[in-house]
Amino acid sequence: MSLKRLPALVCTMFLLFVLLVACNEKNSESSYKGNWSYSHEPKEPALVVKNSGKAKLDGKNFTYTEKDGSLRLESKTGDLAYAKFKNNDKNHIFLFKHTIYTGSNNDGLIGKWTSGKWSFEFTEVGTFLEDGYFPGHYSVDEENSTLVLIYNDQFENTIIPYELKDNKLILDYPWEMVKTTN
Repeated sequence: MSLKRLPALVCTMFLLFVLLVACNEKNSESSYKGNWSYSHEPKEPALVVKNSGKAKLDGKNFTYTEKDGSLRLESKTGDLAYAKFKNNDKNHIFLFKHTIYTGSNNDGLIGKWTSGKWSFEFTEVGTFLEDGYFPGHYSVDEENSTLVLIYNDQFENTIIPYELKDNKLILDYPWEMVKTTN
């Protein structure tokens, strides 16, 4: 190779490097970036996702990682939430809030479970009361570790993955979210 071609080769290599870096930065942008609201409150941002790997959910700070088309959010205190697009349409997402409820004197699922301002109460006769306001019937699919909540009037039937561990009820409760509107 002649010395005259060396500067051209170095410039070409440098340009390729710059293009690769620029493409990688563009690909690092989260497809969840922006402001998201619960579908029942489309003007109130509930989830704010930034490209910096930081997010805010219901007023709490989270870091996130994106893998296999879903977003995993984790707070410094260990709170978890997962977001996944519904039907991959990029307009609606389901947010699975990994919420830990605590109870006392519970016999399996039966009893009252609380987590901050939220609560569930399950009875032996197959009824439940959510947050003191929303009644219905429930069934348990132990094989798949899911609860089926059949609300009396308020909401559609909801399937929730759950786990009972050390007097704690861990739920991945699904919430539909939409882009925040003005």
